[in-house]
Amino acid sequence: VVDIQWCTKRHLQSQSPIGTTNDDKNASNSLRQRKRSIEKQVEERNHRSHHVDEMKDDQATVDTTPPSSPLSSLSPPPIWTPRIITSALQTQVPKLLKDAQELILSYRTDTLIAPDVICLSIQSFRTERELTLIDLPGLVAYQHTHDSSLLSKVEEVVLSYVNNPRSVLVPIVAAPSNIHNSKVLQWCRRVDPTTVRTIPVLTKPDLCDPGSEIDVVTLLQESRFTHGIYMVKNRGQASLDSGTTIAAGLEEEAAFFASTSPWNAVKDTNRLGIPALRNTLSGVLCQIMKDALPEILQEIEEQFQSLDAAIESWGKMHLTRSEQRKFYHSLTQRLIANVSASLSGKGHRGRMAGSAKKPAGAARLHSACNLFLKQIKSGSLATISSLVEGALVLVSTCNSTEDVRGEIVHVDHDMGFVCVDYVDEKDHTTDILFDGIGYPSEQSEFEKDEVWSDGSRVFIGRENGSFDSLRKLPIENVRTDPSWLIDKIAEFRTDDLACFINVEMFRNIVGEFVHDDWAPPCQDLLKTLEMIMKDSLDQALNESFKEDVTKYPMLKAMMEDRCHKVCTELLDAARQDVKAHLEIEQEHPYTQDEVLLEALSESRFQNLRRDLEIQLRLAQEGVVYDTQAITAILDNVFNKHKRQHVMAEQMEMVLSSYGKLATQRVLDRTPQICWQTCRNLPGSLQEELGSVTDEVVEKSLNVSEETRNMYQEMVSTLKDLQEAMDVVRRIQ
Repeated sequence: VVDIQWCTKRHLQSQSPIGTTNDDKNASNSLRQRKRSIEKQVEERNHRSHHVDEMKDDQATVDTTPPSSPLSSLSPPPIWTPRIITSALQTQVPKLLKDAQELILSYRTDTLIAPDVICLSIQSFRTERELTLIDLPGLVAYQHTHDSSLLSKVEEVVLSYVNNPRSVLVPIVAAPSNIHNSKVLQWCRRVDPTTVRTIPVLTKPDLCDPGSEIDVVTLLQESRFTHGIYMVKNRGQASLDSGTTIAAGLEEEAAFFASTSPWNAVKDTNRLGIPALRNTLSGVLCQIMKDALPEILQEIEEQFQSLDAAIESWGKMHLTRSEQRKFYHSLTQRLIANVSASLSGKGHRGRMAGSAKKPAGAARLHSACNLFLKQIKSGSLATISSLVEGALVLVSTCNSTEDVRGEIVHVDHDMGFVCVDYVDEKDHTTDILFDGIGYPSEQSEFEKDEVWSDGSRVFIGRENGSFDSLRKLPIENVRTDPSWLIDKIAEFRTDDLACFINVEMFRNIVGEFVHDDWAPPCQDLLKTLEMIMKDSLDQALNESFKEDVTKYPMLKAMMEDRCHKVCTELLDAARQDVKAHLEIEQEHPYTQDEVLLEALSESRFQNLRRDLEIQLRLAQEGVVYDTQAITAILDNVFNKHKRQHVMAEQMEMVLSSYGKLATQRVLDRTPQICWQTCRNLPGSLQEELGSVTDEVVEKSLNVSEETRNMYQEMVSTLKDLQEAMDVVRRIQ
């Protein structure tokens, strides 16, 4: 509702006065509510009639505006349902106006004057322009039958309208009265000193006393009002009672001014009659409208901006279940897309410069799998026969038939050598492991057992600031020491014949490796997977709710609970899969890979061949042995192998060959389970979040009926303001 409303719509419009004061603006919300209610009823009626042009008569609605002034501090007013009249307007409209008046006065029992406005909106397919005319109560100078406050109440109602600079004032004064002492004219001159919006009207010229007409004629011709003073002759009570029409009344008025003296002698006939008044009133009204348009537009724009900011602060409201489901669906799809992008690495935007945002879940899981790979490969089962730092080994030389036990402290696979430190104190002086020992250092900048190189030699630190020089041993002269398996074989020996390796012994040893070397890295990888999935979920939830987190906390909490429930279920399933895989590896070591059998056959006599090659110095050219020397070497080598623990040697050989195959299985299987869990998460989220009912969504959105109505009112008002701005701009 705007101060000046020029409407071309064909549906019903509930009008407010052209000049609306600040006191009236408080009632605008209720006016808009009734406007929409009336419009809906009219649209339903028009729909039944198929077309607005099929309306056979004008239609009208009567409504009351609830009071909003200091005059009322009562209980809520009674309910008035808007009435729609489509026939017999001349009899029905007055009746409803009277009903509305009686309802207002029955509510305001202490007065006969109320600030409430009875709004009469008339629509016809023949009418395109609408105008609001407000008939204010006449000013009362003395009242003896009612309370003394009646006079001030009348003046308060009148002044609330005439003080509005956008209203056209039409003070009505009876011609037979003392015009110069008219209080209403005095008020008009006070509120409109320039009289640009005042058009005084004299009535009842037929009741002037004989002889007094000359003063009235002078007033008509020499008025100090900008637009002059007009005179009209309305239908009297007798004409109204007899049913005289408006058209007949206008004809009677024209005949009266044309035939009655002294009115027929007035030179400016444009001051006489309702048609003349109507023309002037239209011109003045249009000018006031034109002058007020810039200010009105500014006011509407300010209201629009203020209301738009208020709605923006609320964000988008989802009032119907259809809107709620649509919003919830878009939210879940955005969430699932963000989770999928993070865990797959596809479509992930990555970390912005200066952002604390974590890398994508896929990148983090790849890093975790790489760490898992290193941990598994560094385990004992994968390195039983591998020459790695820290491994206990046996060192063979051509100068001795006995191996020297030691620990690898440095490996250089590129150059093909290793450095081994002693394990038994008796071997500290041997030249097999060292080039020199006990070198003193003036500045001890190393720690005990620290290993370093100067580029040509390798050193190891000792106590008291001394160090030894380690010998670079060819890799082929060094093999792992299987003696640690002797205790294991004794621990897991069964009642079977002790000259053979039995499956139960092998299974128990493998089970220990699985439990000690594989299970911890698998559990660590699963913990990392849990952290990655939960971080991806939390990040996706925050991204999805970044604009609505404070608005819909219950919805976010509901979705968080369901998402983490799905995540927990998938992680539990992943743990069960990894546990089942490790249990199979632990309880039932098995393979059909022919590589294992080939490796066993190849490894069976590898140590024997290696010792023979070393003792016969086959790597050295030009070395020739006689038969006796060869026989002695063979005897020494075979005697050495007789002294070895056969079952330990065989067990190491089997474990080494099987360990390579089994290690590859766990290297693949556990990461596969983790990746599949990540791939299953989006689909599981889709299923879980999609099963949420409309009732749960509505409850989670927590939109109360009061909030719903308030938001709808704000949106509707914003739409009205936008339409008003469009109308005013078109008029300009």
